[in-house]
Amino acid sequence: MALALPLLDPAALNDPSALDQVLAEAVARAERATPIVLIYDAPTLTQPLAPPQLFLQNELPPGVFVVYGCTPETPLPLPTIATIDVVTDNSELYDLQQALLDAWQCPSDLRARLLHTASGNLLYLALATRFSATGLMSGAEIPGDLAGLYALWWSQLSAEERSLAALVLAAGAPLPLTARLLARDALPLVETWQRLGLVRLEQAEGELLIAPSHRSLVSFVAEHQPQLLVQTHSAIVGVALEGERLLQTNPDRPATARYLGEQFARHAALATTAQRGNALDRVTQRDWVRHQERRGAGLSAVARDLAWELNAAAREGPAFAASVGRQCLLAPLALRARVINPDAAAVAFEQATATYGREGALKRVLEMVEHLPDGLEKAQTLRRLGESCYGLRMRASAMRLLSRALDLEERGLARSWREQREQLHAALASAACDLGDVSCALQIAEYIAHLERRAMVETTIVRYLLAHGDLVQAQRVARNMLHENMGAWARAEVAVAQLRAGDERGRHLLDEIGGETARAWALIELACDAAPSDEATARRWLDSLPNAQQRDRGLARLALALATAELDGDALAAAEEIDDVEVRVDALLDLRLRLEGLVAMLALERATSDIDALTGDARVPLLSALAAAHAALGRGEHAIAIVMQLGEGEERDRALARVAVGLARHGDIAAAQAVVERVTDDDERDWALDEIGHLFADGGRWQEAQRLVASIGSDEQRARTQAEIAVVQARSGEALAAWQAAMLLTNASERSRALTVIAPLLIAQGHAARALNIADNHELFTSAEARSRYRAGLVAALAASRLEQ
Repeated sequence: MALALPLLDPAALNDPSALDQVLAEAVARAERATPIVLIYDAPTLTQPLAPPQLFLQNELPPGVFVVYGCTPETPLPLPTIATIDVVTDNSELYDLQQALLDAWQCPSDLRARLLHTASGNLLYLALATRFSATGLMSGAEIPGDLAGLYALWWSQLSAEERSLAALVLAAGAPLPLTARLLARDALPLVETWQRLGLVRLEQAEGELLIAPSHRSLVSFVAEHQPQLLVQTHSAIVGVALEGERLLQTNPDRPATARYLGEQFARHAALATTAQRGNALDRVTQRDWVRHQERRGAGLSAVARDLAWELNAAAREGPAFAASVGRQCLLAPLALRARVINPDAAAVAFEQATATYGREGALKRVLEMVEHLPDGLEKAQTLRRLGESCYGLRMRASAMRLLSRALDLEERGLARSWREQREQLHAALASAACDLGDVSCALQIAEYIAHLERRAMVETTIVRYLLAHGDLVQAQRVARNMLHENMGAWARAEVAVAQLRAGDERGRHLLDEIGGETARAWALIELACDAAPSDEATARRWLDSLPNAQQRDRGLARLALALATAELDGDALAAAEEIDDVEVRVDALLDLRLRLEGLVAMLALERATSDIDALTGDARVPLLSALAAAHAALGRGEHAIAIVMQLGEGEERDRALARVAVGLARHGDIAAAQAVVERVTDDDERDWALDEIGHLFADGGRWQEAQRLVASIGSDEQRARTQAEIAVVQARSGEALAAWQAAMLLTNASERSRALTVIAPLLIAQGHAARALNIADNHELFTSAEARSRYRAGLVAALAASRLEQ
């Protein structure tokens, strides 16, 4: 196919998004109306040579077609446009058959019958001619099809010869004739089969190899003698395991050792059930990985072997968790197996610069290189590209690439690998904590070198321990945290929990806290706890705060705590003590919204007088807050009157938007919508509609919410809000209705995001079929990345569902 860069992305073999890009680029560069055609010959499903896998994603870009060669009954991976049968009355095909029979010196009295019986099958024609010439088939008895020819040959074999034939047919690669597996001098018989056209002999590295001439013979034996092939696979596995021969280097039998190393996993996967599990367990072990690396096969061979194991496990249906574990192991192996020849990358870059430009060509080749795992091979590729850039006078790019190459060569493990490893440890530690195994979580956390990430995990553990009443262990974990700031916050949480439980050790822990903000939070929490029953103690806690700003914040929290305890007068007094005007007004307005009666009115009057005493810009946000408070009380006209004190423009629009939301929270939707119509600023109006829409959603009024947000002016904001409301609806237990709403979204990215979030909820609520039905719909998910994220969510949700069962 025509590509701008004459180099295939190594990720295209196992990453749908990379293959998408390759195909899309080929289509873009093809001549007008010229399709991209991929030729694919379907594998033999009964005796596959490679682990069965989907060869392409489930949809193709426009302009890409696949010619899929298979037998009529083969299930196809893609919808068919046309089916083409072998043409039997084609004159060119007839002339070709006549020419072949001439070349094979076929007797004239046999030709007409062979041509009629072959029905255009050239393999049948060749085999029948050879069978006749060697005397295996008489002219009077011509089998009616290819299977008949194979049956004729098979019927004349002895039991020993059938065993040898089964060994050749079961092999996953050309079998060395010197291999220990044959256990006899097979050459005379193999040469006879070669003359019949059933097998082929070839030389490779001084070895004589044997292989079937055509996979149809394998299919025939697999269909008519399935147990014989299964037993043959088992016998080969037995030879491999004999005396642990598999992991030994035997200089006397190098051909056997090489073949067994390459094909062991395949034979084990196709062997008997009893032998399969025990044998395949070996390919997931570290010793096997090291063995494959020592013999030079590399991680690609290990990934292939594990794919065999996973395929066999999927057929037998073992514990689902084990299958997931195998997939988690296979994924990094597939990544580590990606390679690009450094010289090929450099040559491709240099050739592409003529038509693609220097910068464009470099960008494209680097996209491919970034798909490689960090390591020495990637460093060599970057070094060669840097040298090419230097030759093309791209000195800045050359220095950058050479510097990256040096970094990869010098450090033992790549930074990205270490980052992913620490993320995995953090996830495992959190999972262990969720399962209640705190000691395991702490052991895993010790492997995390990044102090902040480790502290986040340890904080999660501390909160788990506090929730379960283990204050002693929580204190121990908090004290041992190495991250100074997050450790201070954890110790503050523990100290508060201890003092709430009457444990005086909390006071000592509180004194150890070095972070001023964390300690202030703890003191405020303790003050709020004491306020309902002992305001004097609460005041003493607040007096310990180090500065006026924190004291004001503490008084605001104290006022709310007193209001919650129905100590209205004390709450108002605490709020009035706040020195900072903005903090005091916010606290007074909060009290007005929480309280009723005289104290509430006094709080509002004090807030109003404080605002009236201000001038300039400091007054603007407080007027907006005051107007919003009146609106939340249902005093729409009063709120509008306050807003009108602001000058026209952005500030007035912002205040009107807050008034509209306040009226909606009070329940006066009609008045709220009327105020929204007065907002001239598009962003402020859209914000108000978004907030009101979420209020509808919180109350379960889904249809009203969607109708309201449909009037949001910004296409992007409207789609985002509609998606968020659909997600809220799904989380409330109505996943199916939310799913239907999300399907109607026209914004592709928001639709993909909403469906990806809703799909697991849909599965959890018993509608898995709907989620699965659209997994391959490229009209709903316009990018390969979006489809991949959606499918990953499905896999996780299905896994969780299976584990719960």
